[in-house]
Amino acid sequence: MAAAIFQHESGGRHEVRSCGVSADRGSRATPEAMDALRPLGLSLEAHRSSPLQPGILDWANVVVALDEQGSTARGVLRALPYGRWFEVWHIDDPMGDGPPEYAKARDAIVALVRGLLSRVEGVAASAR
Repeated sequence: MAAAIFQHESGGRHEVRSCGVSADRGSRATPEAMDALRPLGLSLEAHRSSPLQPGILDWANVVVALDEQGSTARGVLRALPYGRWFEVWHIDDPMGDGPPEYAKARDAIVALVRGLLSRVEGVAASAR
């Protein structure tokens, strides 16, 4: 959900890639995640999960870890090349829960994405 929301909110000004520490390669988004994004006019039909690979960390300027407890974030941070922007978003994983929990996660992600875009684009503007 986060990658789709980021792509939408950024209006295509930034490239985003989605991966997960425990993702099964090629799995589809859950029906609940698809339903949660529908009110935003977003589709996850084409989304397929991808496990985190070292090359993605080399590619990225900004890395966001969605992590309930912080354990995943610590592992990502250890592998992150020096100088990358890194954020941890503590969001309860709605996997296995119902539509209200997915909507709550979606709304939290929207707010966090908007804040991130504001910070990233503010830094970029001040560097010009």
